[in-house]
Amino acid sequence: MKIVADTHVHVYPCYDAREVFSSAFSRLKQLGGSDAVKAILLTERFDCHFFREICMDSEKIPTFGISPLKDGRSVLVKNAEGDALYVVAGRQIVTQERLEVLALTIDAAIPDGKPIRAVLSEIKELGGVPVLSWAPGKWFGKRGEIVRGLVDSLSPQDFVLGDTTLRPTVWPEPALMRRASDKGFRIVAGSDPLPFAGEERWVGSYASLWDGAVDSEKPAVSLKNLLMGTVSERVGKRGDAVPTVVRLFRNACSKRNLNPS
Repeated sequence: MKIVADTHVHVYPCYDAREVFSSAFSRLKQLGGSDAVKAILLTERFDCHFFREICMDSEKIPTFGISPLKDGRSVLVKNAEGDALYVVAGRQIVTQERLEVLALTIDAAIPDGKPIRAVLSEIKELGGVPVLSWAPGKWFGKRGEIVRGLVDSLSPQDFVLGDTTLRPTVWPEPALMRRASDKGFRIVAGSDPLPFAGEERWVGSYASLWDGAVDSEKPAVSLKNLLMGTVSERVGKRGDAVPTVVRLFRNACSKRNLNPS
């Protein structure tokens, strides 16, 4: 069975959640095929709680059926055609070193600002999948040395690496990512939409593809095992150079507007 999952999905308050689901259904179907199991893995920052909201209000998103599942970490979403999509809880943490770590398959309150090694350990202790996510400019200099140190001193069972659409198609695979892959670390793919309206369309555009099986009542557990134990194929497309620069510039401008100085 094919399983296709976008492993880096934000749902910000400015988004139209119907567009998030529509994009996920459409794009993941293209990447995995009609019969593939489809999933989006949320990576919510400290001020976003979309997963909790849809669990509490299953009628929150008109035209989509939402059913919380037994594992407490995922919901089943169905569209008007009866297609299914798993939405799995997850968080994003910005560490003391200003690196991004994703806590996949859990909805735990891990505060920003902790040392990265402590964050990676805490995610594992809570039953999640720690993902050290690539981000523009954050794997160079001192922070790059920190990433190298983690790759060299920890094992592939301690964390996974994440690739995103924000690494333009003209940007070759980072040396640290290649180094980690050679050492047996898994690399997963995700869209990483930015916090302004219209970014919903990226959801499902870049994803990981596995051969395997998913427990329909406990998909978060199945996906956790795949993320940590099975090499995936990265499918879809990262952003082209000019559109990606425009996205990043717009994001930088929005941050300046929120925090003028």
